[in-house]
Amino acid sequence: MIRIVSDLTASPDSTALPGGSVLQQFINGSLFLALGIALIAFLMGAGMYAIGRHGGNMRASDQGKLAMISGAAAAFFAGAAASLLNFFYHVGQQVR
Repeated sequence: MIRIVSDLTASPDSTALPGGSVLQQFINGSLFLALGIALIAFLMGAGMYAIGRHGGNMRASDQGKLAMISGAAAAFFAGAAASLLNFFYHVGQQVR
């Protein structure tokens, strides 16, 4: 049987398209924004926790703890996003 189409390959290259450097700057800026929002959530949660705990308001205290955990988780996933996506990309490259 004659092979009409050759095997396709794909490899990411930020210089292959116009605007690749702009997209990289946008990604870096988005990561900075995500980390800034995570920091704000963490600090506001710490304030809510402290005020709620000091005032005897357990609901505010619990909401503060949840905000702190959410801020920490957001920072973790923002930092790990590129590594996680690269891991799954490389696993996907091994599929034949």
